[in-house]
Amino acid sequence: MTDSGNESTFISEKCLKLLGLKRKNARFQIKGLQDSKIAMTKGCVEIDLVSLHNPKVKLPVKAYVLEKLTAPLPTEKINEAHFSHLKNACLADPKFFIPNNIDMILGSDYFFSILLPGQITCSQSNLIAQNFIFGFLVSGKLTDSLNSDSMLNLHINGTNIDNQLKQFWELEEISNVKDKILTSEEQFVETNFQNTYASKSDGRFVVKLPFYKSNSELRDSKPAAISRLLAMVD
Repeated sequence: MTDSGNESTFISEKCLKLLGLKRKNARFQIKGLQDSKIAMTKGCVEIDLVSLHNPKVKLPVKAYVLEKLTAPLPTEKINEAHFSHLKNACLADPKFFIPNNIDMILGSDYFFSILLPGQITCSQSNLIAQNFIFGFLVSGKLTDSLNSDSMLNLHINGTNIDNQLKQFWELEEISNVKDKILTSEEQFVETNFQNTYASKSDGRFVVKLPFYKSNSELRDSKPAAISRLLAMVD
């Protein structure tokens, strides 16, 4: 299926597994009409599309993975009377008139690069066949009885989710450090770090360990330690 209204190309999770394709990490938020959030991509794959009619015609594409692309299309089986003028056309999908699952949607990133001159029209039918490198693709209005309310209109929100999370944690970290009230021990460690840290020529940082100068809770254990050492030596 082609859709020049999509900013990118998509492939279904089912098709990905069926072909045994190896996915790469890529997470994007997909939005539709009225800026509604539809889905999140589950990675991306690189795949070569080959024409049914000419194996030499090949198109390498990058497709983003979605759990499901759309409902089976067309919504109803098309009567042959609507496309009798296409019986001799070299169709990219000879069974386009039978409702079936949509496994891939070619978006505007490839749509115009596969478009070729040539259309097949008929005054007795609203179906138009447009020529592409894979053959003729059929589109157009059928009858008013078909449900025309279900449409696919997707685009990518170009901000990578991983970058959004990174920015969130950076802001959260800055906010916490700035606003947090430190205890006396935490303040001692913070001051020690600021006063003693330095960078070396090899790029590493050094800092003096934050030892307390005195602590009343520590007892004089030196005599006991010496006594135990001598007992072990003897």
